[in-house]
Amino acid sequence: MDRLEPRILTLVRRHSDIEAEADANGAAAIPPALGLQILREAGLFLAPFPLIYGGDGLGTEADAAIATERVFRNLGSANLSLARLFEAHVNVIKLVVQYGSAHQITKLMQCVSSGSVLGLWVTDFANPLRVVSTTREGSVISGCKAPASGIGVVRHALMTLILADGATRMVLVRVDDASSFRAGPGSLSGMAGTANGGFEIDVLRVTEHDFIGNAEDYLREPVFSSGAWRSSAAALGAIERLMELFFTQLKARGRGSNPHQLLRVGKILIATETARWWVRKAALAAEGTDLVAADIVATVGLARTAVEEAGLIVIQAVQRGLGLSAFVTSNPIERIIRDLSTYLRQPAPDDVLTEAAAHCLAHDHMWSARS
Repeated sequence: MDRLEPRILTLVRRHSDIEAEADANGAAAIPPALGLQILREAGLFLAPFPLIYGGDGLGTEADAAIATERVFRNLGSANLSLARLFEAHVNVIKLVVQYGSAHQITKLMQCVSSGSVLGLWVTDFANPLRVVSTTREGSVISGCKAPASGIGVVRHALMTLILADGATRMVLVRVDDASSFRAGPGSLSGMAGTANGGFEIDVLRVTEHDFIGNAEDYLREPVFSSGAWRSSAAALGAIERLMELFFTQLKARGRGSNPHQLLRVGKILIATETARWWVRKAALAAEGTDLVAADIVATVGLARTAVEEAGLIVIQAVQRGLGLSAFVTSNPIERIIRDLSTYLRQPAPDDVLTEAAAHCLAHDHMWSARS
């Protein structure tokens, strides 16, 4: 898409800077400040808003699907932690555009224009976020979200909370009060740059204007599941970068003609190209308007599985092909494998695959060449 091309070219041009920051931070829980600055300067934080609001439709308009895929592949290639933070930002805008009012969309765009990075915090800790009382003036909420990505980076977060009747609803609040920051449930071996932690609300009064959509909207399909394609695109970018670095290091060692290494090269090429095909298919399905919700969810679920399998194949091939040098922390391959291994661990992978398979088996148009 022409309007997004300059923003994508900025990512391509600054790829080495974003990657160098990721390598320098290593396993330290340091958010990618330079990467976030580059995204802001490229106009990518505002890009997800629809055209009618002055955005570029990245992740929110059907004709931006391919451009959105390119953005996330580029980010995943350079720094998966940055890709994760940006994906949550896009997801929040997508949800507000889908379920919010025109006033709420405009207000959110003003927040982002003033520099706000958005977070999506939907995982409850020991004390789930809930409405504790409601009056004519508004509601009082209390509880904790953890793990929450972007603690100290995110200024506004879209969170799920439990209503008095047990239903789930989304609320958008400001979350830059450091006194509410908490330690998360534990440190991860990868993706440290996402600054995972906890955010605890003792007592916060919100009004109806802070709630986004109606009860259970967050769980509505296909939006609830289809956004996973963006994470798959970011993971694909990391897989592609891992492949590039492996091939480069293999040739530098003079091992490119070794038959055992060539077997690994062939398997990597097949796995990566398969993942590319599925990510493109998922992007077009999720961002388009031609498929019913169940078809979209199944397609994205299969794509997610294909990318996970490709990632595992490539990781194993690279580690076996390079030996201990793949575990040396000064080798960028070590950082990518560490982050990618963590990133691929999305929730309920078995359920995602079996549910997608069951849907496809029951609907011939999902697999029959004659449909």
